[in-house]
Amino acid sequence: MSAKNLVLALGVGFFLNSFSAFAFPAPGNYDSYVLAISYQNDFCVAKPEKPECRAGGGHFGMALHGLWPNQVNDFDHGYQYCSLVDADQVGSDWCAAALDISGAMGAAVRDQLARVMPGTRSCLYNHEWYAHGTCAGGSVATYFSQASTLAARFIALPNFKALISNAAGKAVTRELLMSTLAQDLGPGSVNAAVFLCRKDTRSRRAFFAEVDLTLDRGRVMQFPEPGSLGRSSPVQGANGKPKPDMGTCPANGIIITPPR
Repeated sequence: MSAKNLVLALGVGFFLNSFSAFAFPAPGNYDSYVLAISYQNDFCVAKPEKPECRAGGGHFGMALHGLWPNQVNDFDHGYQYCSLVDADQVGSDWCAAALDISGAMGAAVRDQLARVMPGTRSCLYNHEWYAHGTCAGGSVATYFSQASTLAARFIALPNFKALISNAAGKAVTRELLMSTLAQDLGPGSVNAAVFLCRKDTRSRRAFFAEVDLTLDRGRVMQFPEPGSLGRSSPVQGANGKPKPDMGTCPANGIIITPPR
């Protein structure tokens, strides 16, 4: 496979100097997880063409984006694709039959996943499996059962759920998002949670899009117990040294996208 096709296959934000010098990551070589929970209503504003966002989509609250095996000191979040698929398949049509892993989940896990991941309608699970699930070191069924269970627990967090619902159409602060999450998860969430926003280039407003929560690898299934939380990975500063990840949301004026 050429280096060009490899980059297309991976579909991630890093480039390779030489294919021969690149080693694919080994499964199981991670120290934490990132539970990525997106705000589906805002996702559908940005991606209205998605099957899950068309008329009758039905789910516009918090939703599972993915469960990502994570290396705490990996600035570029490059621990992905621990099992390569064919370059002519990846990134073009995630619903292609050759990529489909839904049969390996089993009916019960498929139903469980569909309740928390509207993106199943556009086969998001295939992308999540190849990009992240292959690094978890377990089966398709186990990976998605765990991801679905954790997402359902996050979605049910009473204080954060109420805030997102009551603030729809209004602006909130990053501190309010964080302090509300801390009411549900304890003070450790300050170090575990990173809030991401969609920046509208025309209005220059920021819209709440996602919260990424770092979980301890050994206690991940104890979530939402405070002891299950980890510490979010640092990012690389302008001086090349690590600094805390403050996400992409401003301190003030974060819009909670209302239902359509």
